[in-house]
Amino acid sequence: MVPEINTKPNLFDSITNTIIMQLQAAEKTGRSPWVRPWKTGVMPELPTNGLSRRPYHGINTLLLWIAAMARGYSSHYWVTFKQKNTIASELGIDIQIRKGEKASTVVRWVSWIPKRYRRTAEGMYFDTSTNRTVTKREAEAVVPKVYKVFNFDQLEGLPTDYYLPAAEPDFDLVHARAWEFINRMPATQNHVSESAHYHPTFDTINIPPAALFDSEDELLATTFHELVHWTGHESRLDRFKKGGFGPGQEYAFEELVAELGATFLCAQFQVPIEKLQHVEYIGGWLELLQSDTKNVMRAAAKAQKAVDHLLIIDSEVSVVLADIEEEVAA
Repeated sequence: MVPEINTKPNLFDSITNTIIMQLQAAEKTGRSPWVRPWKTGVMPELPTNGLSRRPYHGINTLLLWIAAMARGYSSHYWVTFKQKNTIASELGIDIQIRKGEKASTVVRWVSWIPKRYRRTAEGMYFDTSTNRTVTKREAEAVVPKVYKVFNFDQLEGLPTDYYLPAAEPDFDLVHARAWEFINRMPATQNHVSESAHYHPTFDTINIPPAALFDSEDELLATTFHELVHWTGHESRLDRFKKGGFGPGQEYAFEELVAELGATFLCAQFQVPIEKLQHVEYIGGWLELLQSDTKNVMRAAAKAQKAVDHLLIIDSEVSVVLADIEEEVAA
């Protein structure tokens, strides 16, 4: 069965316009347009599905962060109407959406076979419009499907013990975990200049001395930013093959990928960060998003892929270190 798909031409426009408005505000304030100030007493959290307990990814992370900030939600859990009913059924209670509450939008990419294709006996697909036979992968179209979700703060009847409340900030532990992650990365880090940058030719990153940062949180966010750049090397995600570094929109796009990736990592490790790392890039980002409304979704997807790549490296290194510790203790 072909899924119900939202193909309205203004889908990307709507998402991009939301991001553009946030960036325009950030240009004046310097605050991150997608992260709620941690001083509200709530630790940074990735938006998470309240039923599956899996974090949202990519553009959905941005959309739900922005919605939570705009409406003042304290919870980072979200559910669809159907999932709300599933939770109510499992708990044997009545859970309702408060009167007047409005849903927020998330997007999931789904693949389907357009009607012009006919499956052949050999498992291939015949295109009736071009008379060509192609593989399933070539025939598949990837399109966005829109879902409406509600924050736990919008629900009535949900027991408070169903989900854990935000923990009291323990910044010593937060910083220790973030540094452990960074130190497990095989990236070559230098501290030879006052400029934070990734050098693609030498495949190295430079982080200025810690004394030059206003806080340890900013130091961590900057290091995350450069690690995201580091994932773009041809030996890893090969993100620069079309000239990822240089003047113009390609440079702005890569910087947006790194900014978003660093933001995702800050939330992953609960590092509170309010300021944009590179306010000077906002003008380029606005031009980039206005030139093609799909660019923000592309950047968010590549940022998520970079973060996932770093987390995979971290898990692999952690396994190796655990094996070494076990051998030493034996």
